[in-house]
Parts: sequence; structure tokens; C-alpha cells
Amino acid sequence: MWQTAVVESEPGERVETWTKSLQPPYVRVKLLEAGAPLTGGLQRRPKAVEELGTLTVLCVAGGEPVPEVSLSVNGFILHRERVLLLSTLIYNVTRDMETVSCTADNGVGRPAEDVKLVTVRRAPVISVPSVTKVSEGQRLVMQCDIDAFPSPSIGVFRDSDLTRGLVGAGDKRINITAFSSRDRVGKFLVTIEIQNVTKSDGGEYFCHAENSLASATAVTSVEVTKEDARPHFSSLEACCKIRNVSVECMGVCRGQAGLSYEALEARPQCLLHYEAIIGCGAEVGEASEPGSCCAEAGVSPVCRAWCGAKTEELELSYSAEICAMSYAEKIMG
Repeated sequence: MWQTAVVESEPGERVETWTKSLQPPYVRVKLLEAGAPLTGGLQRRPKAVEELGTLTVLCVAGGEPVPEVSLSVNGFILHRERVLLLSTLIYNVTRDMETVSCTADNGVGRPAEDVKLVTVRRAPVISVPSVTKVSEGQRLVMQCDIDAFPSPSIGVFRDSDLTRGLVGAGDKRINITAFSSRDRVGKFLVTIEIQNVTKSDGGEYFCHAENSLASATAVTSVEVTKEDARPHFSSLEACCKIRNVSVECMGVCRGQAGLSYEALEARPQCLLHYEAIIGCGAEVGEASEPGSCCAEAGVSPVCRAWCGAKTEELELSYSAEICAMSYAEKIMG
């Protein structure tokens, strides 16, 4: 926008000048398909970007004076220039790309920013523990972390030929659940839970995932031992590792003052490990007089075994799910 200014020079003379008015910056992000021409208007935004492919990003800006425009990927600046149109080619797109953002700043008002979420098409990648150890009669919990988009079909098997599936095997001791992440498209967590483990549960387990791009299989082993004596643990973290608490849930065992209820509350899926986590709190000896502190905190008598009891007493108490939902914060405190 132009403004008119009147300047008096010599007597009787009138001079008009035209100046641009200051305007705050604005910016928009445009994602284009790889190799799309920039003529004839903008192409449609791709539904997903191919892993290791090429992504064209446009930062379309405005403002007076011309703003400095920055392009960032996952919060890291890749390109910065004082222009109205910043065009950038991103080669070899990786599966961890989540956001593309453009920022414009010309010193007038606040900087402007626009952010676009990026979905990367990628073949399945599976992460599993190499070995999980468990004692006979205990509960076994294993997890498969899967990263894939489009969403894959998932299965857990006992043989490398993928014919002996755990789902539909008819064993009521076995429970398999799958969660998809609400924060990251293409992230899945499969949990295999086996109650009252026997020797026959030992051996190899195969976690398999397949989508339209490819398939992947990861193998993990289970060692079933017979232990007469309960081990002594020097720390909660060491105990939680032995009790097969998943890496995602280890934060619950790392509270500065012991077990962290806040970490448990932030990860509802970790309630599957509640029995192991609370059991570790008891084994490490955080409560010198089991139940006394919990009684003062108002924990129901039927759940006080979780305040520091032995394994055999826990088996006689209410289930982990009931006590977790009702008294987890007080017990862990």
C-alpha cells in the first residue's frame, strides 16, 4: 500500500511524494509433488511423501519491508533468505520427517509462521528385545514396536514360516493387544502377555508386519527359568529391566523419589506393567513397614499388599488392574 506525503519546498511550491507503508509479515507453506513444475499455479499437496524421495517446499511470504524467510524441518532450519518466495528441494526424505515450517520476519509486529504435518510412506521396521527372561509361573510381557505407513497387517507367530500364529491359538493365558500412536502416524505397539508361564512358552517368537510397500519380520527369544530364591536388586531400574518392563515404560521406574506416578499416568499403556513395577517397588524395599504408609494415605485394605508385599501375597490380593485404577497414585507415593 502506498501513502501520499506533502512536502513544502520553495515558497509557493507543493511537492507530493509516494512512500510504502509498513506491513507485518505473513507466510504460507506449500508442499508439492516431486518434480512438479511451478508454472500454471500450484500443484496439489501430496497425501504422503515417499521415503528417500524428493519433496518440493514453497514458503510464500509477504510484508513490507520484504521479510527474512526461514524453512525448517522438524524444527531445524535448512534454508534462510530475504525473499517473498523461498523454494527448496529436499532430497532423500527420511521416515522421521514430521513437520515442515516456514517463518517470516521483517521487524514489523510479530514473526509469522505456518506449519504443515508430513506423512512419509515407508516399509515396516520392527524393534523387539533380543531376549526376554521370565520365571515359571510368572507373567510374561513382550512388545513389538512397529514403524510403517500405510498401516500394516500385523501378526505374532511361533515359527519362522509364519504358520503358527498366537492369535486364535485357543490358549486363554495369552492376550495380544495393539495400539496406534495418537501423536505419530505409522507408529504401532503390539503387546504379548502370557499368564502363568510354563517351560513350553520358551523359545522364539516372530513379530511380522506387512503393508503395500514391503514386509518385515523380527525375532525375539524367551528364556523360561525356575527360580527358588527371589533376586536382590540394587535399584528400581535394574528390577524393572529384569521384570521385562518395556523401554517405553522405564520412565516410571526412574522417579527421583522412587516410582513415578506422573510417568505412569502419562502412559496408559504402561498399566500392563503395573504388577511388575509395583512388585519392584516392594522388592527394592522402599517401604520398611508394608501397608502402614498406604493405610495413612487411605488405600483400601484389599490393595495394601501392593504397598510392599511379597509375590505370594500379591497373588492373593485384588488384581493389578483394580488397584491400579483406584490407588496407583497413593501406592506409588
